Amino acid sequence: MDFMNQLRIKAVIIKQESGCSFSLAMEKASLAFNLIEKLHAGNVTFQYQKEDGTLREAEGTLCNYEYCFKRPYKPRHNTSFVVYYDVQRQAWRACKAANLIQICTPEHAIQPKSDLLP
Repeated sequence: MDFMNQLRIKAVIIKQESGCSFSLAMEKASLAFNLIEKLHAGNVTFQYQKEDGTLREAEGTLCNYEYCFKRPYKPRHNTSFVVYYDVQRQAWRACKAANLIQICTPEHAIQPKSDLLP
């Protein structure tokens, strides 16, 4: 199956699960594929909205997936979840592709509140 078909299938699933427009679902599916590609290459900081509505910034990777699970990581076509290893919490986590906000660059990272700094 070529990339565009995979993207469309993922977008349809995201649209069904979240009720968003197809164009937004395509954006989220593209973001999810891009994130998975970057997670395979190393640590990536990204943001998503948790089920309770709070914003979560996570640093994740997929570099050790094959070692841990004895098989390569292949996202399932019938789900919209992105699995990742949370580097900060040292545990496997997942987030919904529909809830992804962005892949962070240093200027997009959530900055600590200035009143907490010494």
